[in-house]
Amino acid sequence: HSLGGLQTVREPRSLNRPGFGPPRRLRLDWRIAMFGLIWLALPVAFIAQAHLGAFGIVITLVALAAIGAFWAMLMTRRIATMTGRLGAVAVLGIACLVLTAALGPGWGVLAVFATTAAAWTLERRSVVFVIFALPAAVLFVDLRHHGALSGVLIDVLVPFTIGSAMLAFVEFLNLSDIVADQQKRLSELMMLAERNRIARDLHDSLGHSLMTVIVKTRLLKAELRTIQTAAV
Repeated sequence: HSLGGLQTVREPRSLNRPGFGPPRRLRLDWRIAMFGLIWLALPVAFIAQAHLGAFGIVITLVALAAIGAFWAMLMTRRIATMTGRLGAVAVLGIACLVLTAALGPGWGVLAVFATTAAAWTLERRSVVFVIFALPAAVLFVDLRHHGALSGVLIDVLVPFTIGSAMLAFVEFLNLSDIVADQQKRLSELMMLAERNRIARDLHDSLGHSLMTVIVKTRLLKAELRTIQTAAV
């Protein structure tokens, strides 16, 4: 905008608060999603050791495929609405609890897909709830259905630890984005301030020059009238 021939500094745009939404980096989304899906090969390898029938193997594979699909959609933000993301995280958590109840301790580590997806796509309060509540639910299922502590510690610690690490990573990315945006706004403000200074200098210089011309013109006119009067 301009005011009195001078360019005014525009207000900087608002910043996103840290911890309220994931950073928008599509390439990083895909890399994390592909890296995470590789870990689904481990439970697939364990199916042979679970002594399941053909029907049980099919159901387990379908459940693992659903977990991978929902997790990939969440990590690449194919699900746009916050309600849809909450629902997808809930599906991941329920699938993990069902597999843990059916197959025993050790399968609860699949809750890591729910905790990491929550950390990448949900708001901070929702993430903290998922990170604490889901491992606790896995612990409850392990003790209630199997009554053994073998493998339970891993079922609890892996989702909690990796989910917390993902949340810290997201916070770091958000803060990095804010710092970069602030640096960009600062450079823009400095550029606009320099333009304003140059505009003021030009305004003052031109004003002084015009005033000098006006004064000298008036003096010349007065001197000309004096000469004309003396000649008469």
